[in-house]
Amino acid sequence: MNAKYINICLILVLPLLVGCIKPFLPTGIESMENLIVIEGDIIQNDTTRITISRTIGMEESSVIDFIKNATVWVESDKGTKYNAFYALRLNKPVFLIKTIGIDPALKYKLCLVIQGKSYQSDLISVLSSPPIDSIGYTTDMEKHSVSFYVNAHDPENNTHFYRWYFTENWEIQSQYQSFFEYQPLTKSVVSIPFEKNRYYCWSSGTSSSIMIENTSGFENDIVYQKPLVSMGSSDRRISALYSMELNQMAISEEAFKYWDNIQKNSDKIGGIFSPQPSEI
Repeated sequence: MNAKYINICLILVLPLLVGCIKPFLPTGIESMENLIVIEGDIIQNDTTRITISRTIGMEESSVIDFIKNATVWVESDKGTKYNAFYALRLNKPVFLIKTIGIDPALKYKLCLVIQGKSYQSDLISVLSSPPIDSIGYTTDMEKHSVSFYVNAHDPENNTHFYRWYFTENWEIQSQYQSFFEYQPLTKSVVSIPFEKNRYYCWSSGTSSSIMIENTSGFENDIVYQKPLVSMGSSDRRISALYSMELNQMAISEEAFKYWDNIQKNSDKIGGIFSPQPSEI
């Protein structure tokens, strides 16, 4: 009797499972192809990085179509200009602008000329971020992981909208020592002198997730143990020495809504109860 019951259930359920799978063929997105996408933040007393690319069709290659030929600059409401120069960072085309000496009392905008057409953002005020209070970590013995977090606060209670990004470096210790190395200039393999490093090398990376926080709903402008990144015990980044350089930014409410929407459409989808994709 039990065997018959199981067979009947399988026959009834399998057609239902197959029927739930339907092809996704969105319509009306043809007009969204080949649009210019400009990404970046004007950073006070630092280097501003701007990337320019174009949207591609869903059936096309997933390689990002970067725009390399453009004139880019930051301009104040008094006419002061900060010109950009083209560079490659981690094989990614970017436009770098030395925005050092920006006056917090002025407003600034991003200006671009691409294929003879001019583009510019709205003039915005400079937002100064309070300093980071501390960076810490917690360990989870059950999951065999370590998680890093940040603490911050604004005593003036003016910031409310935060964003973070970081660069990281870590040491890798080889299990076996090297006896030879390749010389690219001479295209030859040579012996490594005994006094030279044979075990250690270093690698680096940048944060890939969106890290934002909104404290406007609290009485005090405090960020407490905001998660940054988690690593398992097998992660090579924490196998020896690890270093993180964290950058904290004060952003506008409009910028927060933008990044929050990006996060919902990228990091928080894929589950049954996940939010539906929406326009950015």
